[in-house]
Amino acid sequence: MAKSNPLFDTLNFICTKQYKWEELPEECRKGYSQFMINRFISSYEYLIPLANELSIQKLTDKQHYTILYTWVKKTKHYFNYTAYKVEKDNLDLMIAIKKEYNIGNKEAKRYNKLLNNELREKLLKKWHDYIVFVNSKK
Repeated sequence: MAKSNPLFDTLNFICTKQYKWEELPEECRKGYSQFMINRFISSYEYLIPLANELSIQKLTDKQHYTILYTWVKKTKHYFNYTAYKVEKDNLDLMIAIKKEYNIGNKEAKRYNKLLNNELREKLLKKWHDYIVFVNSKK
């Protein structure tokens, strides 16, 4: 049996199911994260204003869920879950780019988009020992 994820289950309940807060599985209620849910729902343009408003309100999890349950269209939403995953190779590359060009995170992300794969590999190789050192400190 596949493991379910309470966050993704909750997003599914908000968008497709007709479950009220009291009907949610207990693990979904316990693991409810307003921040993460706002982050995912804001990937849909029509929900950005709602997510923005919810992020500044002081709401209980039940209130937050109820607002979303009421306002989000009851249709299958395909959230780009993988867009929020950060791969270890990417983190290592960011360390190498920051070290090579003496820049911060924001600039390193921009630089990464401009680099070709060959240069990325060269940077990873050049800064390998430093990357290992940094990762050992975590």
